[in-house]
Amino acid sequence: MLFLIDTDIDFYCLGERREEVFQAEWTAVEAQWKKGVMLRLWRKANGRGIIGVWDVADGDALRAELTALPLFVYFSDIRVMPLLAHPQYPDHAIATQIRQDEG
Repeated sequence: MLFLIDTDIDFYCLGERREEVFQAEWTAVEAQWKKGVMLRLWRKANGRGIIGVWDVADGDALRAELTALPLFVYFSDIRVMPLLAHPQYPDHAIATQIRQDEG
């Protein structure tokens, strides 16, 4: 199932651990990308968080993936929206198609 995740991150709380946590986060995100769990990721223009699309079995699996991220404890807000295929364009919601569009 596809989920849109919109998070706010309190980067100021990272303090001196900023680089250490970022390195660990990038490693974790790369692993999720390779597993096909994370399909897309954007940084918000206001610099306060990220928006991404995850492909997991259900809400429990999503929770497990999100809480495994080193930055998770710094998420000040998380908005989760399950996504369904649009009836006119059902192929746009197929996770494998999203990955193939990467080129």
